[in-house]
Amino acid sequence: MGIAIDILPGKEISPEKWDAFIRQSRQGGIYLLHGYLSAVTEDWEAYVVSDKDTWLAVMPMKTSRKFGFTALLTQPFSQYWGICFHSAVDQSTYSSLSQKRKCMLALQEKLPKIHLYIQQFSPQFDYPLPFHWENYELITRYTYQLSLKGYEVDREKEGFGKIWEGFASPLKRQINKAEKQGVSVERTSDYSPFQQLSKAQLSSGHDISGGNPASLSILEKITSHLLDSGNGFL
Repeated sequence: MGIAIDILPGKEISPEKWDAFIRQSRQGGIYLLHGYLSAVTEDWEAYVVSDKDTWLAVMPMKTSRKFGFTALLTQPFSQYWGICFHSAVDQSTYSSLSQKRKCMLALQEKLPKIHLYIQQFSPQFDYPLPFHWENYELITRYTYQLSLKGYEVDREKEGFGKIWEGFASPLKRQINKAEKQGVSVERTSDYSPFQQLSKAQLSSGHDISGGNPASLSILEKITSHLLDSGNGFL
């Protein structure tokens, strides 16, 4: 297999081709779609591992340089980035594992000298061993994910009971109490109430921006992208 690696600015990558790859990858997710990446940071780039014209693996990157130090850090409102493999490479066979190993070793050889590397990988990323070989510090975190496929989150819909049954008793009591107090949940495409709430939280010291008001503009870009693309809602 003749592996090649290209470092491509995000602006030069076809959004359709990139998103098609991310959607078929087990490690893919909303945070890795082209529009979301571009909303978080316009100058992201990608390491693309390919064999001829076929992409085998991709890894988005945002390099920061300051005072002679190079860092690759977790970006705002991005739960995970990391490496995404093509589904044909990401199989439980010796041949697939060998391909994944070659892809990762090639990626590591291409990386610039990095003084600080902090990235959260997808829960579906299950081959960190090559990072261990290169003396990266690996930390395992556990996450619990509830599939909403086939569920209804609207109380008026028949399928709502399926997800309601999975809630803990204290949560059920809190929801019932809130409803009795007149609290309601509505879907909207209007960003302004959320923007006002975010600013109010920021002024009171309880905000979702990590103490950085500039990140609220990033959140607005993300929200606009998710609404326009149909990948999210308020």
